[in-house]
Amino acid sequence: MKEIVLDGLWNAEARRLDDNPSMKKGDHFSIVIPGDVRRALVNIGTIPDPDVGLNAAQSAWTEGAEWTLRRKFTLEGRKAIYYKGPAAMINNTPVSGPSIITAIARRGDNSIEIECGNDTPSGIRIYETDEAAIISLKASSREREDGRWEVEASFSVLSAGERNAEATADLHGQVVTEGITLPDGVSDHKLTIIVEHPELWHPNGYGYPHLYQLSLRIGGAKADCFVSLRKERK
Repeated sequence: MKEIVLDGLWNAEARRLDDNPSMKKGDHFSIVIPGDVRRALVNIGTIPDPDVGLNAAQSAWTEGAEWTLRRKFTLEGRKAIYYKGPAAMINNTPVSGPSIITAIARRGDNSIEIECGNDTPSGIRIYETDEAAIISLKASSREREDGRWEVEASFSVLSAGERNAEATADLHGQVVTEGITLPDGVSDHKLTIIVEHPELWHPNGYGYPHLYQLSLRIGGAKADCFVSLRKERK
C-alpha cells in the first residue's frame, strides 16, 4: 500500500478576478498548501500585508477571486487507486470528490487540477494498493451502565478485489482482532473495544486531559487516531 499526501507546492492560476491593479486573468504563481491565496500573494510581493496598517483595502479583491491549482503526482500503477479530496480534474477527467480512480490514473506521472477561492483545500491524498489500504479511521466513545467504556472504531478500507482479512485494533495495549470481509472497492466497517479501567479526559481545571491512541492494522496497512473518554459534567 502507498499513500501519497499532496501537501506542498502547487501552481496557481488566476481564473476569475474582480477589478484590481495587481493581477490579470491567467497569471501564475506558486503556492504551498495547506494555506491561503492571500498569504501567498503577500509572500511574492503582489499585494501588501493586509494585517499591516490600512493595507486590507488593497487586497479586498482577493475575497471574490477564483483560482485553479495544479500539480503532478507519481503512481506505481497498483491494482486499486483511490482519490480523497474535493472535486477535481485528474488527467483531464472530472472527479466529483472522494472516488476510486483506477480507470483514469496511470503508472508514472499524473496531473490534478482543483478550483478554489482564497482558502485552499487540505488533506488531499491518493492511495494505491494491490491488497488493502485504510483510507479513513475515526473513533467515538461512550460510558456503559456497568462503568466500563466502549470505544467504537469506524474505518473505511480500499481493497483490490474481494478478500477476507483480519482487523486488529490496539487501544493503549488493549487489543481486539476481528475477521472482516472486504468487497472489491471501498467498504465501511466498525470494531468495538471495551475499556475496563478507563483514564478519563478532564476539562481544564478538573484534572488531566488524557487521550488514548488507537492503532488499526489490516495486513500491511496501518492507521492511527486519538480518542478521549470524556464524562460530561452536569
